[in-house]
Amino acid sequence: MTNTPPLAELWQMLRFGLIGLAASMTHILAAALMIMVFPALHEFIVNALAYIVAFGISLAGHQRVTFRRSASLWRFTVMSLAGFSINNLVLAGALGVGVTGLWAIATAVVVAAVASYVLARCWVFTQ
Repeated sequence: MTNTPPLAELWQMLRFGLIGLAASMTHILAAALMIMVFPALHEFIVNALAYIVAFGISLAGHQRVTFRRSASLWRFTVMSLAGFSINNLVLAGALGVGVTGLWAIATAVVVAAVASYVLARCWVFTQ
């Protein structure tokens, strides 16, 4: 007997990853654009604004594609803010060790995505 998740679970994880990738790429592209247009903005400000842009992509995508059901908006917001908090902690750590700009933001986005899946799967989109 193996501990491999059933095929449906693997497919759901793949969909989550694809939507997360779309939201993360939106986040990173919005951040890159803001850094190019407003180079004096601090990374935390750029990150917060890019997060807001990506939030809508994430909510719509996970409701329509990943879990195929509506989420409680407050639970999704709590999950998203928890992910954003983790994102900012990682960003602070990256900045603290000398990683700056888009590399710091991209690292923070990837780490927060893992935590977001766990919360989404176990709490936000439960049946």
